[in-house]
Amino acid sequence: MAEFEDVNKVLAGLLDNLQTQAQMNKLGLAVIRRVQTRTRKGVDVEGRPFKPYSDAYAEKREKAGLPTHVVNLTFNDIDGMMHKMDHVVFKNFSGVEVDILDPEKRKIAAYHDSEGVGKSGANIRHFFGLNDQDESDIGEIVATDINDILTDLTKGLDT
Repeated sequence: MAEFEDVNKVLAGLLDNLQTQAQMNKLGLAVIRRVQTRTRKGVDVEGRPFKPYSDAYAEKREKAGLPTHVVNLTFNDIDGMMHKMDHVVFKNFSGVEVDILDPEKRKIAAYHDSEGVGKSGANIRHFFGLNDQDESDIGEIVATDINDILTDLTKGLDT
């Protein structure tokens, strides 16, 4: 059986390997990818299709050569709000925050996500966040990483 010191060493190694810049970057990017992929499909956090674009906005999109059949909240695929989403790793590597760092794009995102767009502000398209499936999928990434780290840390220990 492993000695107490071995257990402490493995647990300390696990924490050291989970609380790294690389690990937090991986999780932040995974969250961003989930939100962007779901939004491109025209689906909100709860899995419902977004409300259609207003007739006036749909016409503006058509004139710009953009599709209107899927409400994907993307007007500019290079410099739009969905591509201004980024993450910031906490200084102590204990977590990561995902946000839209550009203030102008963050304001546009707030209109879509919580304040409402259109003249009445009634069209809320909640896209920014994680649902239960997203959290489960992110948890699977962490679980796989924990398993890999523990496998590496326990090689050669007497068990």
